[in-house]
Amino acid sequence: MDCDRRFLNILLGVCRYVVQDDVVMGTLTVKENLQFAANLRMRKATSAEKSVCVQQLIVDLGLEKCANTKVGTELIKGVSGGERKRCNIGIELVTKPPVLFLGIQKFNSLHNSLA
Repeated sequence: MDCDRRFLNILLGVCRYVVQDDVVMGTLTVKENLQFAANLRMRKATSAEKSVCVQQLIVDLGLEKCANTKVGTELIKGVSGGERKRCNIGIELVTKPPVLFLGIQKFNSLHNSLA
């Protein structure tokens, strides 16, 4: 049992999971969401290091055109669904995890037949 807990702690330390539901704040821009995540999760980094990380994630995830656009809510028009999902992924990538699991959504019956 003790061995299982140590393994779980190690696993939790290196793995991240992007949930299928959004974890972004719709009233913030893409950049602000990533900056918020960096401020919470990169405690030992300087402000400059956090900013560089956020800017690199924006480029790596192809979010340059929407970086200053609000993510959006039911009442506020925002970024596309794909941009929103990439922002969610970026929030987890802030910590540079070696392993990242992505929640997969079934889109249609064709996907079901391929599964």
